[in-house]
Amino acid sequence: MEKKLVFQILGIPETKDENTIRERYLTLLKGTNPEDNPEGFKRLREAYEEAEDKGPPYQFLKKSSIGRILNDEIMERVVDCILAVDSARFLTLTKNSYMGLIIHISIAVNRILQNEVIEADERWKENIREDEDYGLA
Repeated sequence: MEKKLVFQILGIPETKDENTIRERYLTLLKGTNPEDNPEGFKRLREAYEEAEDKGPPYQFLKKSSIGRILNDEIMERVVDCILAVDSARFLTLTKNSYMGLIIHISIAVNRILQNEVIEADERWKENIREDEDYGLA
């Protein structure tokens, strides 16, 4: 997508200011329901991602302390899965929340692959079904 078109979709002049891009995106996102207008929602998301122009999210994590110990392939696949989900809740996460989600899922997948699964007790199993984030997951 051309940069000019990206900023036309967002309705702002071309800028590198992350706050300006994010504020405008969130404003437009509130008026765009993914169920009523899936193409508009997808186009808006693509414009936002292009405007930020940060490259793959896992590149930032790879440079961090925790990123150096995580499996790159798992981290990349987690990012790809998250980006494929058309949920406004994912798209409105802060950068830190988004990175935290990637880290936690990557650690969980790595532990599962190494058969390091923690067994849950019955009380935890009952409470988790009522948890809002459990429903999203």
